[in-house]
Amino acid sequence: MNGWGPPTGAWRSVDEMNNGFAIGSILDEMAVAAGVDVVEVYRELYADQLLPVVELAAEKAGWGSALPEGWGAG
Repeated sequence: MNGWGPPTGAWRSVDEMNNGFAIGSILDEMAVAAGVDVVEVYRELYADQLLPVVELAAEKAGWGSALPEGWGAG
């Protein structure tokens, strides 16, 4: 990803939370369309900043575990 990542910063401005959700949703959809694991995309994007957070979130969510038929993870 060449060191690029979504900007991080204060969440107290107008629409910042909505923008973060939109950016994350688009990144997820792009990863799925490209056949790339979504968590791998976030590992690359946040390798210099928040990698421990990404790893902990993936672990707590059980990312990569089998799900019942008809269920998904996000």
